[in-house]
Amino acid sequence: MKRNSFYNFFNKDNSKNNDGKLPSNRFKAYFDIFKNRFSKLILLSLITCLFFLPLVIFTFLWGVYMNYAKEQFLITNPDEKMILFQNFSLICLQYLFSIPLFILSFIGLGGTFSVAKKMVFQEGDLFLWSDFFNGVKSNIKSSLLSGVVFSIYTFIYFMNIYFYPIVDEIPFFLKVILIILLSIIFVIVASFSLFVLCGASIYKFKFIATTKNNLLLSIILLPSNLLMVIVSMLFIIGTFFIPLLIMQFIFLALLVFYGFSHSAISFSLYAYHVFDKHINSKYSLELIDKGLDKSKGE
Repeated sequence: MKRNSFYNFFNKDNSKNNDGKLPSNRFKAYFDIFKNRFSKLILLSLITCLFFLPLVIFTFLWGVYMNYAKEQFLITNPDEKMILFQNFSLICLQYLFSIPLFILSFIGLGGTFSVAKKMVFQEGDLFLWSDFFNGVKSNIKSSLLSGVVFSIYTFIYFMNIYFYPIVDEIPFFLKVILIILLSIIFVIVASFSLFVLCGASIYKFKFIATTKNNLLLSIILLPSNLLMVIVSMLFIIGTFFIPLLIMQFIFLALLVFYGFSHSAISFSLYAYHVFDKHINSKYSLELIDKGLDKSKGE
């Protein structure tokens, strides 16, 4: 093996299909990127994982602490209501302390989505390290906006989810309605955060315009946004919500080595289609179908 072969594996850049043609739509573009830039997708996911590592470590350690605290509390106070209240308190503290760690993770995602934009737009050779950290730097304001909004609402969401079971005065049907409403808002917030990250590398809108445009897209496209949030977060959902331990480890490995790249590429492809329809068709015609084989304006 040549001395620089390992370097070349991660820096080999095939931006086109074997026949030299670009994909004809965003769906095919995903598999085109997967096929021709797979090594870079792996490295991109690994770099992104570094920014999520503090959050993962804290979540694991807090989980260990929660289990120990529950056991100790159960010995001294077996009352079910008090156990639920203790669990509610610990969950609230967990997500409160996680806010700065979520924000750090979103700062890393600013670089991830910047690289994803270059891949989707087929912008020639990629210099992954420099492109990633240049994206972190140039998208810092948008990353902070999306990170703050997402982390604060995540805290509010789980605070309410764990609060309702300990309150008997709220009727069951009302609890269900409130949880559904909170979950719908969660999808809107998640979509908003992802739209902000996708648009940061393309547009240089001011804060108010960025917030208004992405919030409107998050609300009016709720059904399709829900589907794409699930698709893009598939490996994260599998890691944290599948009860089988072996499956969690499998999804965690997939998340580390590919999942973060999958999230950025899949939602970027969707977001750019949305931008083409609602923004680029009026204000940026040169961006319509960029990275595809269609002519501008067709």
